[in-house]
Amino acid sequence: MAKLGLVSLMLVSSITYAQQASESVPVADHAQVSEMPVSQPSWQCPGIETLTNQDQPSVIYNRVVRCVEMQEYHRAAELMFIAMSFGKFDSMRVSGEIRHHAIARTRIRALNKLDALQLDLLRQSLVLKFRNHDERQFLCSSLRGIGRPTYQPDYMVNYENPLSSRQLHLQIPSEELPAFEQEMAWENVYFNFARCRT
Repeated sequence: MAKLGLVSLMLVSSITYAQQASESVPVADHAQVSEMPVSQPSWQCPGIETLTNQDQPSVIYNRVVRCVEMQEYHRAAELMFIAMSFGKFDSMRVSGEIRHHAIARTRIRALNKLDALQLDLLRQSLVLKFRNHDERQFLCSSLRGIGRPTYQPDYMVNYENPLSSRQLHLQIPSEELPAFEQEMAWENVYFNFARCRT
């Protein structure tokens, strides 16, 4: 049950927040670039097998929405798992706590397109995947196969929160982490955040 706690809590809180959001979320123009059409035909759900370590969370969350709209919740849950893991990794390699809000904003912006029933079915599907040993192994091996994100997390580096007065006092993000530290951060995401075992 503890294994489910983190992911379930994150998904429930993001879904609850998405349901409560009554106005659109302001997003900088650079996020629009990440929403380029998926190369799949519009009648298909682009599953986890279509992902690479170059896909930013905004792209993946839009694919989640597309799969949910096609009622392919099991595939949407797989994508959600990868997007959440990539977002966690980005928050580990970009300095500034306020900038870390960018991943929640990205998730909320995408999930706001779904209704309450769709969000609940997505949550249920993700929970079921974590309860089933074989499904969980599939998620972990997929995450390992896709590998550590190699894109530049500009959506987070350039994030500005118009509601925060502390934004003006943010330091410039530190230079990209050395490869060794990035590998350590990715392993941390894999074992501690995603709760994968092998």
